[in-house]
Amino acid sequence: MRGALRVAWVVVAAALAGLAGAEPGDVLAARPAGSEPAEVVADSVEYDRTRQLYTANGNVRLSQGRRTLTADWVSFNNATRQGVASGDVVVIDGPDTLRADFMQFNVDTLEGVVFEGHMEGRTTPFKLSGAEIQRTGKESYRFEKAVFSSCRCPDPEDSDPWQIRAQHADLDVDGYGRARNTTFEIFGVPVFYFPYMVYPVKRDRETGFLFPTFSQSSRNGIELGTPFFWAAREDLNVLVTPQWLQYRGFKPNIDAEWVFGEENLTKIHGSYIWDNDVDPDDPSTPFSQNRWAARLFHDQWLPARTRLQADVNLVSDNNYAFDFDDMAEFRSDRFLVSEVIATKGFGPTERTLLVGSAVVRDDLQNPDDMDRDDLALQRLPDIQLSVLPGEIVPEL
Repeated sequence: MRGALRVAWVVVAAALAGLAGAEPGDVLAARPAGSEPAEVVADSVEYDRTRQLYTANGNVRLSQGRRTLTADWVSFNNATRQGVASGDVVVIDGPDTLRADFMQFNVDTLEGVVFEGHMEGRTTPFKLSGAEIQRTGKESYRFEKAVFSSCRCPDPEDSDPWQIRAQHADLDVDGYGRARNTTFEIFGVPVFYFPYMVYPVKRDRETGFLFPTFSQSSRNGIELGTPFFWAAREDLNVLVTPQWLQYRGFKPNIDAEWVFGEENLTKIHGSYIWDNDVDPDDPSTPFSQNRWAARLFHDQWLPARTRLQADVNLVSDNNYAFDFDDMAEFRSDRFLVSEVIATKGFGPTERTLLVGSAVVRDDLQNPDDMDRDDLALQRLPDIQLSVLPGEIVPEL
């Protein structure tokens, strides 16, 4: 019986490779030039010679190139090259995974229509679903009653904190997404309506709005952001994120990244907020409502192979890192350190190294009314000359 099933699998493989009208006896027939080999594995496979209909049942796996389709049941016509699949249907095409209860598809391309489908990709943080999803091209899709979100809840039964619903949506992985009759929802409650949206989803850099950001905390309440990406130049990226914090107010952020030369990089971050949650007369907030943060990372090679590096971090007050996420990495630090270093190597092997540095530490251990920055020991600019062991004069 196993031998008979194995023959059936090979026949199906030949049919999937494009052998129109293939019969069970034609196992050794050659595939058309340029076609990809394919294979179907299942618990059982049946072939109706009259209707040229193949039916696979139980743990069905259809493989063709980088594409695979698995389902409980698959049936396709070898003459029309059209098929249907049902029962826990999963289609994997490169980085994209599509799940559905039922799917109608073309055998050669796996393009078709799925019902009650869900789609996720490793190249995008978003998950997408729709009552009907049609694959219209190699990397293009059409959604009916679509839902988009980047939230990945640990429990699939939990509601997403935010999501976008659209009556109709078209997605081109190498172009743009277009959505009609769109609502932006927070915990299932619509808060914005857009009759028409266009957003870039190209793999290449493209100026435009990115998907909104959403978070919630007891310290700031609901946080909403609408990032805007500006491809200013080929070597310069700018990201502007207007953000609204429920308890604190409007907080714009800007990030820029400049790559120049083969080894040089500059990153800049800035943020400002007039904090509605701050009372200067309250001992727990002994600082101004004007709150800000700034960061600079710079790495550049100067003439004569001299390297200049800077890592500068500044905040308006000692509580900033605890209240806002853009400086959250410093919450456990006793000091906020800023440092500038210049290095110069000498000799063909650069065993002799001259290093100059300047370091400033901002004390974060106390409230601002007891800040010890003026008393904390600061290191004066430092110059060091290091010589690694080795031959001074090479052997003749």
